[in-house]
Amino acid sequence: MILKRKPNLYYIMELIRKLIMILITLIIDMVFIYIILKTKHATVDRYYIFSVLLIHIFFIFGLLFNNNTIIDRCHILYSLSIILGSLLCVNKNILTIILTLILTQQILKMIFGECIMYTSKDHFFKDLFGSFIDRNSDNFKYILIMLILYKLSMK
Repeated sequence: MILKRKPNLYYIMELIRKLIMILITLIIDMVFIYIILKTKHATVDRYYIFSVLLIHIFFIFGLLFNNNTIIDRCHILYSLSIILGSLLCVNKNILTIILTLILTQQILKMIFGECIMYTSKDHFFKDLFGSFIDRNSDNFKYILIMLILYKLSMK
């Protein structure tokens, strides 16, 4: 008799996380491609979109092939792109996407109890960025939200 093994809850949650991340990434990519093709944007906005699309190619590759090293590197680049996009981008659509992404990430963090992109259980980010940034990441996000809202209100 062959016993069918039931998938454990951890595996199911990891699969759900990856599917959510792939879905969000593809939606963002489609919106960015639309922005490139149909709206007016500055050169910095175009470079920002192309760099995010490049990061997303590596990110989806890491998710599909279960490569946590690539996912962790893309997590770092994601954080940097959110900061740089908030500071440098001038297109309202891009700023709205960044704001929506930050808010979505915060909601998913409440649902899952940690960042949805967090794969490294050996405190990779604490070692890399130090405990100060790890403890204050929510405060940085709130500052970026305020900055984006200010930039959106000034247009």
